[in-house]
Amino acid sequence: MSRVALGDFEITQVRAGFYWWDGGAMFGVVPKTLWSKKYHSDELNRVRMGFNCYVIRTDEHSILIETGAGDKPSTKARERMNMPEAAPGLPAGIPLLGGETRQVELTAGRLHATRVPHAQARNGAPEGPAEKRLHAG
Repeated sequence: MSRVALGDFEITQVRAGFYWWDGGAMFGVVPKTLWSKKYHSDELNRVRMGFNCYVIRTDEHSILIETGAGDKPSTKARERMNMPEAAPGLPAGIPLLGGETRQVELTAGRLHATRVPHAQARNGAPEGPAEKRLHAG
């Protein structure tokens, strides 16, 4: 985890696991001969990507941006992304930052199962104590 202070804000990066995604999809028209110098691909041309989540804290609030993969991806999707069957749960990582999971307010760039899977159970109902407010940007 890396932390940075910015005025009254403390921003902490939380890594919620890794996945592998198609290099061509990630780099578009950039030739593989260029991007492969820095990013190595596997035999299926996938590159390793991180689920990077951020906790922003002030004296009054703790805000979580992004939540990792959660338990939503199917077995087939997990195989396609070379993800472990049981990805590390982000809510378990939040207490490591010195706060209880239920004290975190949740926000995301867009509300989608791939972006905020921990905020929603498989049946679509809100899940867990993490989300006091859910904002769409």
